[in-house]
Formats: sequence, structure tokens, C-alpha cells
Amino acid sequence: MKKIFVVLFLFLSLFLVACNDEDLTGNEDGYQIVFKLDDGTTIISFRAELDSEMMYPANPDKDGFTFVGWTLNGAPFTGDKVTGNMELVAEFADVVIVVTFYNGNLELGTALVPYNGKVAGKEPSTDKENYEFNGWFLNQSLTTPFDSNATLTENINVYGKWTSTLPISYQVRFFDGSTILATYEVQENATLQSNQIPSTTKSGYTFDGWFLNSSFTTSFNTSSAITQDLDIYGKWTMDTPGFEPGNYTGYYASLNGLSQSAMKSQLTSMIKSIGSATGSTSQVQNADKWQGKTYNIYTGLGSYGNREHVVPASKLRESNAPEYDLHNLRAAVVSVNSTRSNYPFGPGTGTQWKLTSGKFYPGSEHVRDVARIVLYVTTRYNVPISKVGDLQMFLEWHQQDPVDDFEITRNGRIYDVQKSRNPFIDHPELVYVMFGSTSTSTYSNEMPAVDLSIPTVYTFTTINTYRA
Repeated sequence: MKKIFVVLFLFLSLFLVACNDEDLTGNEDGYQIVFKLDDGTTIISFRAELDSEMMYPANPDKDGFTFVGWTLNGAPFTGDKVTGNMELVAEFADVVIVVTFYNGNLELGTALVPYNGKVAGKEPSTDKENYEFNGWFLNQSLTTPFDSNATLTENINVYGKWTSTLPISYQVRFFDGSTILATYEVQENATLQSNQIPSTTKSGYTFDGWFLNSSFTTSFNTSSAITQDLDIYGKWTMDTPGFEPGNYTGYYASLNGLSQSAMKSQLTSMIKSIGSATGSTSQVQNADKWQGKTYNIYTGLGSYGNREHVVPASKLRESNAPEYDLHNLRAAVVSVNSTRSNYPFGPGTGTQWKLTSGKFYPGSEHVRDVARIVLYVTTRYNVPISKVGDLQMFLEWHQQDPVDDFEITRNGRIYDVQKSRNPFIDHPELVYVMFGSTSTSTYSNEMPAVDLSIPTVYTFTTINTYRA
């Protein structure tokens, strides 16, 4: 039991006198007023005149109890006047602790516990079908355990933890585009069985792998453990119509006899690793000489102006690619080069270049050069095609405007300098090995369609009248 010191009001000291508990008789000094605890301990005593204002000490404390009020002769007393000799006794009530139990935000019930008491044995039921109870906790994040045998001195909230006794499973779906090929429930940390992998055989297509996104940038290994719901997308590349392995020699000997998918891998390696990037002004001037003049991109034969980056230098920098690969540099008329700026290429018709709605059309006699240069550069330096145009448009330009003597000659001149070739000029069918076939034509121009699906050897005619 703890005794509480009571601070007396200063003005009580004017009539405070020493006395013993038996001296309760009124006299000329007034009547005896005594305040006691319920165990008989005197808190304070003093004398006061009859009908004077009653002065109370501060409410006393008692561990495990709440002060209720003062009693006089066993009855509650709250008077404000001295009525005679008075002995006032403090009354206390037991403190009750409230423990509230939760399952997450759901209240399960409460338990009433005496001050310094224990809640053990008063907990609500923890039975939960298909779940195992893991204990009570003092926080909702279930990190601080609660001991039900601990003595309690204040109201608390307690949270239960349960874990499922059922196996955890995840949904795995396989897609071909937006078409669901298969759906499975797979237990946590299990791997897919061979009979759960959909067939990848697709007539006219080569399967390129499974991916975790529809943009095919994050590959998925079918032997990986499943730890979450997954949507898995298959990637197929359309085979070149009528494609057959060609008889490749010399620079392209490593492609000989390969299947289309193996050829694509080898061709990618060739483009990325062979040769260097230079591209000085004099090298561009020499590469673009034709019929005693300079063959300028977008305008044709004339005088040399400056160097044009077919894939703009700003787009190369964004991909940390070198800016001076001769394959990407063409002689150009200065004013046209300036007008083209770094705009992406777009569809159009006619022999004249045009800048329309922020897209640059190079003219029907230059779409071939642009397409095969862009496809080479984006393959070698990982520059997204979307930064310079549309893949289907470039495939159609490539198909509709065949390779000519100027491109073949220029490709050889660049090889002499950089020791690298643009395979899409030497073997146009390799465009379809790398990028698949064109879809339904959207960007058709005036040039007739040419079937480049099978041949691997070409005979080139003299440059056409637009280049004359």
C-alpha cells in the first residue's frame, strides 16, 4: 500500500493544530476535521469554525483501486460546510481492466480482468477451419507477442494470428497474344510439369520463347519455381514464306545450312560484333559517289552537302550507341537535312520527300535505303524501331523497293573501311529471318511488290531513272 503526501492549502495552516484521534470535542478553537484512508491512516486533521467553508485534500491514490469519494459515518458526504466534529473516510472501488481481442479488424470479444490480474483462461475461441492458431500479439502487424499470464494494469487490444493449413496455390495462365492457351493452379514453390506447357508448334511461325509480359522484354524459364500468380506470353515470329536455307559463302558462310531460328541468332551475332564504326566526312563522300556525282539521300544525284544520320544522332545517344557508323551516314542536301531534323519516318507517296504532321517521308526512290539502314542500325545498336518509325512500314518499304547497284556498291565501300556489311542489302531475304513478314499492307507506295522470300543470290540492274 502506498501512502500519498497531501499538500495542504496555505490558509489551513492558520488554524492547523496538533491533535490525536480521540480529541473530537469542539472548543474555542473550533471543531476537529479529520480525513482518513479506508485502513484508518490519517491523511490530515485540522480545526474549523462551525458553518465555515469545508476544505478537502487532493483525492488520494490506492494501487489497483479508483477513488470514489468521502464518507461520513458510512454515508457519502459532499457537503461544503463544517457541521461539527467530522471524520471523513476515503472510499475506493476495484479497478477493472478491459482486454479486447481481434482477428485483423474484426472484434472477437472482450475479457474483464482485475487490476494486476491475468487474462489467461478468458480468451475467445481460436478455432478456425483450415487454419492453425499461432498466438496473440500486442500489435496488428503481429510482431510483438502477448503473454496471457502477464499481470495487467491498463486496458489493451490483443490480435490473433492464424496461418492456413491448406496448400498455397497460384494461377498460371499461358497466352498467345490475347488468347488464353491454358490455365493451371500450381502449388507454391512447385514447378510446371512438361504436360502443363502448351504446344509451341504454330504453322508458319518460329517460337521465340515464353515471357512474363506481352511486350516480350522479360523472359520466363518454365523450370522456375512458382511463387505468385503469373500471366505468361508466348512469342512467335512469322517465318519467311517459302523460306529455305540458302547456300551462303564467304562473309555469310556461318549462316549456311541453319534453320530459320538458328540463322536469326547467328545473324544477330554477326551484325552486333563484326567491324567497327568510323564515318568521317571524307568517308561519307567516297561511299556516296555515283556516276561522277554525289548521291544524296532524299534528293538524288547532286553536290555533296553534309552528313545525315538516317537514325538520328539524338536517338543513338539515348541508346548509348556510336554516332558515326558509315552504314547510318548518308550524304544529304544541307537544307533537307535540316528540315528532316530528328523526326521519325512516316508513310507517303511520290518521289518527293515530305514533312507532314511531324513525320518525314523520304520519297519512293529512297525508302529502300532508309528501311535497310534502319533495320541494320536498330539490330546492331539496340535502338528501338519505334523511335524512328514503324516496323511494318519499313518491311513494306524493303519489299516494295528492291536493292540496286548503288546500295551494293556502297555496302562494299563501307566494308573496305569498317570491315562490316549490311546483310539486308547483300541478302534481302534475311530481313524476314530477323523481323518476320509484313502484315496486310498499310503503307503501300507507288513501287510494285517484289517477292523476296526465297532467293539468296540477286542480279542487279543499272540504277533506275530516279537515280539517273
